Amino acid sequence: MSSNFLRLPRQENSRRWSGVLFCSLAGGKHLDCADALLLRLFHVAFYGSLNRSVQVYGGVPAGRRSRLHCLIGVELEKAYGARVEDNANQLAHHFQYGGDYARAIRYFRLAAEQALRRSAHREAASLLEAGLHLVEEQPETPERNAEEFALRSMMAPTIVAIHGLVAPDAAVNFQRARELGVRLRRVEEMYPLLLHLASMHELRGEFRLAEQILNERLALPRARDGAVVQIDSDMLMACSLFHQGEFSRSTERAKNGVDLYDPRQHANLVAHYGENPAVGCHAWAALSLWCMGYVDQALKHVEQSLELAGHPDLLFSLASAKMRAAHVCQLRRDVPRTFRWASEAGTLAEEHGYRYKCYFALALKGWAVAMAGQLSDGLDMMHRAMALLDEIGAHIDHPYLLALSSEIAAANGEPSTALTQVKEALAIVRESRTYFYEAELYRLRGALVLQINGRAAEDEAEANFRQALEIAARQKARALELRAAVSLCRLLQTRGRPRDGFRILKATYDWFTEGAGTADLMDAETLIAEAQRSAQLVTTLSVS
Repeated sequence: MSSNFLRLPRQENSRRWSGVLFCSLAGGKHLDCADALLLRLFHVAFYGSLNRSVQVYGGVPAGRRSRLHCLIGVELEKAYGARVEDNANQLAHHFQYGGDYARAIRYFRLAAEQALRRSAHREAASLLEAGLHLVEEQPETPERNAEEFALRSMMAPTIVAIHGLVAPDAAVNFQRARELGVRLRRVEEMYPLLLHLASMHELRGEFRLAEQILNERLALPRARDGAVVQIDSDMLMACSLFHQGEFSRSTERAKNGVDLYDPRQHANLVAHYGENPAVGCHAWAALSLWCMGYVDQALKHVEQSLELAGHPDLLFSLASAKMRAAHVCQLRRDVPRTFRWASEAGTLAEEHGYRYKCYFALALKGWAVAMAGQLSDGLDMMHRAMALLDEIGAHIDHPYLLALSSEIAAANGEPSTALTQVKEALAIVRESRTYFYEAELYRLRGALVLQINGRAAEDEAEANFRQALEIAARQKARALELRAAVSLCRLLQTRGRPRDGFRILKATYDWFTEGAGTADLMDAETLIAEAQRSAQLVTTLSVS
């Protein structure tokens, strides 16, 4: 590199770069010659004195400074070679200040992908915003529109991850990306874009809009790389199907995604959306399998989800895995483990700004705190979490959280408040579609009318328990069917029909082949043993 390169003052030309090596502060290793040369270039360009660098930099004429940045960017590209994408952030700024906007936009996008791989969503959003700012200043061309499409396709789900589902900028970016995708005929990129847009509406409880977008997606020509599209689709559809109470289909989609996923081939899925889809697939499989009564298999998927999310670059996925581990443990009524995973998920999510995960974890933690005996504290946490989730537009879990809140209220001596919450949840479910916790909501309503009105409400309570049994059987939700059978059996005992209750409970209980030691199965075992002792006593008394 000659002195003509920078045309620096004469005294700077006398400084030779040969023999200069710098130590890498980050890694504690000696830099190679190319990096040493480049660092020296910065040193010479800014006259070497660190405490004078800002003053000197500002004193360089704007045109010369711009030319310098562009030349440095070009030389950095050459020097980094195969590692150029790892240094995209640095290059983006050089080309931005150097006026080479096409290169700057590209490197801002690549830098954002790097940030998402590290689950650094706020950093990614800042980089994408910088790229979009430059794009908007460029004249309309197919190349310019293609870059805008790519940036907005990444920006929309990134905003959702940071600010929640009702963030106006998320909808704006989704809509603009959708328009550009149609105009540019970017079929391959439209698959994940439309899937994420549908997912946003699904989580907001806007089911009809979600279905319309999914139908639009299905009408697209077949994807070139079907496996990549399928994995992401499987994760999000497993989520949707679980919430709709279609547990068998949810499990099938989740397992299909796990089988297809290869981290060496599909790392780009993490780059684009900050989420490892296999982590999500394991989590939704766990939740669906629990509902279906496969309690131990559900735990295995929880463990696999946590293990897969353990990589230091997958913090977003790790927060998801821990949050869903807490969810599974809550369904198991495992208070200590619910508290542990919800606390860890909440801490991680709060630290990195994952609002939905933070608030949902807080709700589960509130339930665990209440069930551990601190009813008022737990109820306060639950109410705060539900308000925050409503604030960001995450409505899909609202009926479930109303059910948990009603449990706490009932335990706190507020059965009327609890019943109001259950009725609100059922009204929401009736307005939308079937829901994964629908059977439990009817069971809770039956238990609460009994608690409030006593024997006068036995007919109503029995009708609710039987409705819960019917819904659980239709959804093949054996775990929730068992809870309803226990409640109905207890009621029928008090109504003088113990054999009917025992028959229903025993048939449901006998189906289970795993889950020994879990709270629901232990309740059923206790009730069955009591019924059998009562039957033996009746037989003994009749014989004597």
